[in-house]
Amino acid sequence: MADPEDQPAGAESPAPAAAAAPRPQPARAPAGPPPGEREPHKPAADDLAGFLHEAWADLSHEARFNFGDLEVSLERDHLLEACRRNPTVKAVVVASSDKAYGEHAELPYRESHPLLGAHPYDVSKSCADLLAHAYANTYRLPVCITRCGNFYGGGDLNWNRIVPGTIRSVLRGERPVIRSDGSYVRDYLYVEDAAAAYTLLVERLAASADLRGEAFNFSTEHPVTVRELVAQILSLMDSDLEPEIRNEASNEIRAQYLNARKARETLGWKPLFSLEDGLRRTLHWYEAFFGIKARRHETVRVR
Repeated sequence: MADPEDQPAGAESPAPAAAAAPRPQPARAPAGPPPGEREPHKPAADDLAGFLHEAWADLSHEARFNFGDLEVSLERDHLLEACRRNPTVKAVVVASSDKAYGEHAELPYRESHPLLGAHPYDVSKSCADLLAHAYANTYRLPVCITRCGNFYGGGDLNWNRIVPGTIRSVLRGERPVIRSDGSYVRDYLYVEDAAAAYTLLVERLAASADLRGEAFNFSTEHPVTVRELVAQILSLMDSDLEPEIRNEASNEIRAQYLNARKARETLGWKPLFSLEDGLRRTLHWYEAFFGIKARRHETVRVR
């Protein structure tokens, strides 16, 4: 709202308003939560809010820091709070990723690994996981955490991602681009396996409060390098194009992959698609999307 002193020169002052009758003050809400809500733990909630504000104030000193990633974590906090206040919520799953673990000498990651995110996106994942864990322990919120590697599958139109970007380039007869040196090791999980994992976890959490606050890794447990992944796509597309290695990656962890034993033994989960099967199904989706089938040295328009 503008300050009433900031009027442009020559502007006419408004006529004085008649004295208004005092407005009735709203009644104070009674102490305690509204009927049906979980009992809040006031000191802990205040401490949590103070911590978040302090962290943001410190980080704001770095002008180039990407606040978008931390905004996602803060919005998740709002969502967790809304779930806490809604007694009809039976299960909440926070979709995290292997990035929450940060860099570790011991691989594969297990759920017992500490969360050591060091870059903005990684830190946002670590923070979101800790918030979910705090809500489970403090408010008994039925929430679990999933940590997966890189998803892939049909419908992804972010061409900067390695799988859709590679497929589109080859369909166009162009060399696929690898922005790193190609030696980075990663997990890749087909999107239908990921969806099945989320669904299973929600069902199990709704049926058993013992899972509250737990984190689960979901993985095929067959990590590959980026170069190996691109080579497999090129093979499936019957292409002899050579990838363009740009070696431009920075602030990236060299190797990240997950151990999914806990999910297998506790939830009875296992992936249904190997990397080859998932890539084949993904390729078919993009061929239908573009109306093109790949052929060696050429692309053929589908009628």
